[in-house]
Amino acid sequence: AEPVYASARDAFLLRFGEGYDETEARALIADAGPLFAEAAYAAIQRGDNETAVALADEGRGRLLAVALRLQALDLPPDQRQRVDELRADIRASLKAIDSATEADRTGALSALSAQRRALLDLVKAANTSEERRGIALAEARRIAAAGGAVALPVITEHGGKLIVVTAPVGGSDIAVIDLPDLTPARLSELLAGPSGKQAGGWIAAYFVNYLQGAEQTQRWPEWLDAVERLGPALWRLLGARLDATLKERGIKRGAPLLWLPSGWLGVLPLGIAQNPAIKQRLADDYEITIAPSLEAVASARRHSDNARPATLAAIVNPTGDLPGA
Repeated sequence: AEPVYASARDAFLLRFGEGYDETEARALIADAGPLFAEAAYAAIQRGDNETAVALADEGRGRLLAVALRLQALDLPPDQRQRVDELRADIRASLKAIDSATEADRTGALSALSAQRRALLDLVKAANTSEERRGIALAEARRIAAAGGAVALPVITEHGGKLIVVTAPVGGSDIAVIDLPDLTPARLSELLAGPSGKQAGGWIAAYFVNYLQGAEQTQRWPEWLDAVERLGPALWRLLGARLDATLKERGIKRGAPLLWLPSGWLGVLPLGIAQNPAIKQRLADDYEITIAPSLEAVASARRHSDNARPATLAAIVNPTGDLPGA
């Protein structure tokens, strides 16, 4: 699987580098969504946990960049100009291939292949996998060295894994928890209710918050019931194993826990995962921070280390039409 996923990653990087409009961005996310998680899962199965951390974190960062259509690459000005030229050449070549005669098609395909190879080299140069691996692992280990922990879930149709980084225990600072029930299908059931039944689940209950007046008052117990049901469900799905692993690895009560959810798991609030026996929630024991990726956390920390004089950003809601604001 390793060389196949490496090839697929190159294909993703190439499409990432070609630039995209909104329709192309949606298609790329749909195509590449499972790629990094499955590659990380395969790395864990091979026993290469450091590579798994790097792949899982890279997937979060790159797919977020696609979703936000952040197409700039970290390159010198002359190379950025070359990227723009290659993007234009590739789009022109694709159009030429569509209208080419059979005799001209081979040459057009050859030109397109050369352009894509050149672009892929530049995209890889902008931020190599080795650099990303170094950033992700260094940030996780910095948090662990301060007494905290990092939890990074990997979700596939074959089941899930939960990568936990802490201070070293028994010579290793990375623990992997096997979660066979953590699949997209199980998350869909929690979020939308059992398949084939009337819309339910966490999302349907959440939208009670957007109702008005008497209807919201009447249905408010649905929301409270959903919170109570979700806590034990999250505990059974992953909270119990995560809590046990953190305690086994010496993480103390009140310690910071960086949670890096992916996909639909990000919609479910980890902190309310509740041990039904003692009614204790994860948020009672750990200071939980949620972030899109370790790379994003490292970037934010670098900015905060170079803090400028404090300013104020205020968001107001004078019309009262933003629930929760």
